Amino acid sequence: MKLLLPIILTLIFNFTLSYSQSCGDTIRTDIKGFAFGHSLFNHGLPPVQAHEEFTSTGYWLGILAQLSGTKSSHGGMYGQLDSWNQVWETNGGPPNRLNVNYIFSSNNGDEEFWPWDNSTFEEKGFNLFYFMTANFVQTWQTDPQYYRAEAVQLLDNIHSVYPDAPVYFYVHWPKTQLAAQHYETSFVQYDDLTDAEFTVYNNYTSGAYWDWHKDLFDMLKEDRPDYHLYYIPVGQVIADVLETAPYLSSLQFTDLYHDDGPHGLTDLYFLTGLVTYRAVYGQNPDVSAFAVPAEVPALLPAIVDNLSTLVLDIESRLALYCNEPLSNDNPDAIHDQISIIPNPSGDFISVQNVGMDFDAFTFQITDLNGKIMLSGKSTFGGKIDVKNLKQGMYILWVEYSSKTFHRKFVRN
Repeated sequence: MKLLLPIILTLIFNFTLSYSQSCGDTIRTDIKGFAFGHSLFNHGLPPVQAHEEFTSTGYWLGILAQLSGTKSSHGGMYGQLDSWNQVWETNGGPPNRLNVNYIFSSNNGDEEFWPWDNSTFEEKGFNLFYFMTANFVQTWQTDPQYYRAEAVQLLDNIHSVYPDAPVYFYVHWPKTQLAAQHYETSFVQYDDLTDAEFTVYNNYTSGAYWDWHKDLFDMLKEDRPDYHLYYIPVGQVIADVLETAPYLSSLQFTDLYHDDGPHGLTDLYFLTGLVTYRAVYGQNPDVSAFAVPAEVPALLPAIVDNLSTLVLDIESRLALYCNEPLSNDNPDAIHDQISIIPNPSGDFISVQNVGMDFDAFTFQITDLNGKIMLSGKSTFGGKIDVKNLKQGMYILWVEYSSKTFHRKFVRN
């Protein structure tokens, strides 16, 4: 056990230097990005008048770039994987300027990048792309294999024009109905969750919903191992921070969302901008001089008053996801065969590993802040008593055969 704690602390507090291949850690200062996205990236016309124009990840990337001395010019088009590919097929190539649905200037004087004028998709010189799935298809498609062919086709389309550009899988947040469905329960109002329901929703976002998207990402990496493909666990990092940061404990569902989509208000997209900035620029934004722009509705004090701490919390939680192993990167590693059952758990959990029943290992269970809640020894297939843990999400760290790995689980 003496060896395990330093490893955990290193992972939690030294992530700046330890991001894995799945997120990348390239330092960037000038991004010309294009998003094949939808309203969870750019919710431009919500039915909440005061928040129009500011419910956009791209908008906040520009504001943060201005503060940080970097550049951010973004455009994009609405749709889903199949519709984007149809546009490509209809055009006989990449989307032309008429297909651009939203644009964001860099907010730092670099206004020449937009509008498109007569430039083609290739002439714009994009150097980074985003794509995303829908957040409701899991209702009837529990296997991410459903998206595999369409996603590969989109990646091939991008690669045909920009073979060296990184492509980021923007992983967002689910419909509220999905969380209730997963836990075989129902919510009183799907557009106005109680505090307890909000916790269930966040746990689902960081748990099963994330697993679905990571499985799809693994498939895409297997199909296109030579592409510069990464992911950004946007919704998952936000859910973790909401559930673990004391300064955000007072926030309610309706502080961030306004329907059961759930589409967000300005504060939510400000959070998506913080997470996305850290992921694609490879460094934290400089928020030391942050002030809410005059035209923007006032942001929640719980967020603004704790912004420096929030940036660091986002960094550490993002790195937890970025350091999760990928099967194609290390096919012989034992962690690729390990699972926790049941998950969500009751009073007991069991660590399962194919072919290693009854082998002994050492473990620690921490909360998402790294605080050790439980430690001891167990065996694969044996029971670990967790009944004294409060409801919420935890990380099980296992040391076995001179290797350390982790898995998240929810205590019900």
